[in-house]
Parts: sequence; structure tokens; C-alpha cells
Amino acid sequence: MTDFESFGAWQRGDEAWGTFTQSADQKQSGRYAGKFSYEFPNGEANNYIVFRRTIAIAGRPTALRLQVLGDGSTHFLNTWVQDANDQLWQFSFGRINHEGWQAMEALLDPSLGWPNQPIGHTATSIAYPIKLYALVLDGYTSDQAFSGAVYVDDLEAVSR
Repeated sequence: MTDFESFGAWQRGDEAWGTFTQSADQKQSGRYAGKFSYEFPNGEANNYIVFRRTIAIAGRPTALRLQVLGDGSTHFLNTWVQDANDQLWQFSFGRINHEGWQAMEALLDPSLGWPNQPIGHTATSIAYPIKLYALVLDGYTSDQAFSGAVYVDDLEAVSR
């Protein structure tokens, strides 16, 4: 789907706690990766950052896989997917417990429970075809401040 070589126009959501940029500092492959730089304040309930860019996803994948250079922060890395009915879904790659590069997968399965869920509605199944709508870095707690950087590379759709 994307290797972040052609970065495109990622638009930040309402929360201003960070940036998402193309970076040559760290990469899994190629010349560039995406870099989340974040600074979550203490006591802020909306301690996450959303960056939107629409990317078509072919077929009927069961997961999205992303190479992640973790910072051991235990924050959640999520994706928002838009289906054929314009329903938005959130699916989680999981918590960033690691340091260094590691593959993380977001299963496209709404039955897994929070944080995998429809956004804004109560749909129960995904209508294909789908597209990537956003990448989200979500702080695991709002009772302390956090800052750091997480790199992502080689986003791909996976079918099993």
C-alpha cells in the first residue's frame, strides 16, 4: 500500500500533540519512513494524534501490517479504515511495548472488542472495498505527560 517513499499529504486531526513527517533518520526499507513525534500533556483526555490520508486497499484483506520502530512507550498504534458504506472503523496494531523495528498487525475484525470498533455508528460488519483513512498514535494513559518518536514503514494489506 505505502512504503512512505511518496509521503503524500497527511492531514492532522484536531489534537495538536504531535507531527507526522517523512524522515530519512530511521527506515526499515527504502530511503524514508513516516515519523510520529509526539508530546502528550499531563491530564489531557484526548492524548492522541490522528493523521489522515486516503489510500485504496485492494481485495478483502484480513489485516494491515506495518513495520514499527518502537520507543517502548506502551502507547497504542491504531488505524482508521473507511468502508464502502463510508463507515469508519478503528483497528489496533496493538501497544508499542518494543524498542527497535518490529512488524505489527491490525486484524480487521470488529468482533475483537475495544479498541477495534466502528467510529460514530453501530455497524457490525465491514463493507468492502475499504481504504485507509488515518493512522493514530494513542497515549495509553492521560495521567502523565509523554514525549517521544515512533517510526513506521512498509504498510501493507494482508489476506489469510
